[in-house]
Amino acid sequence: MDPIPIVIDQGGMDQGRLDGGVDAQVTDLGPVDGDVGVDDQGRDAAPPPDLGPGILLEVGYGPTGSFMVAPGAGVATAVMGVQGGYHLDMGFRVRGLTAADFNSGDWIISYAFRGAGGQALSEPIMRVLSLVGVSFDGTGQVRSGDRVFFLSNDPSAFDNTTITLEVTLTRGAQVITDTGTVTLDVP
Repeated sequence: MDPIPIVIDQGGMDQGRLDGGVDAQVTDLGPVDGDVGVDDQGRDAAPPPDLGPGILLEVGYGPTGSFMVAPGAGVATAVMGVQGGYHLDMGFRVRGLTAADFNSGDWIISYAFRGAGGQALSEPIMRVLSLVGVSFDGTGQVRSGDRVFFLSNDPSAFDNTTITLEVTLTRGAQVITDTGTVTLDVP
């Protein structure tokens, strides 16, 4: 049972198809060849590589209204929960899956975040992938609003340090992972 309320975007999206009613197919984007430099905020300007047979996955963070694909603005803010612990709002964008893939029960989505030394900072979060909380943003299917909780009730030791956000899609032996490095802000 998922105790986290998830809002379904009903913004005119055709609920039967993830493409919002467009009959175009998502094509395999292929690997990125070479380094294309960085953007004006020092981020890699290349799109993430194609990590599977036609599936492109991008980790994201932040609440639904201001969801960013990592590294986004470069700062992920820890949110204090009603029970006194802290969490990060997580999500992802994916291209190459169909509505049938989302509703098949075959795909598992998991989230984590780690410190600069690779140490686990979060509780393990795994869910069966479904269309709940998924919308199409013109680029891919986006799910936001999942919460990943810190192992410690006081993550202030990691304030203003680099952490790695991770999202993984798994179907049987197929594992597709994307990571993003951001600075953690603990208010």
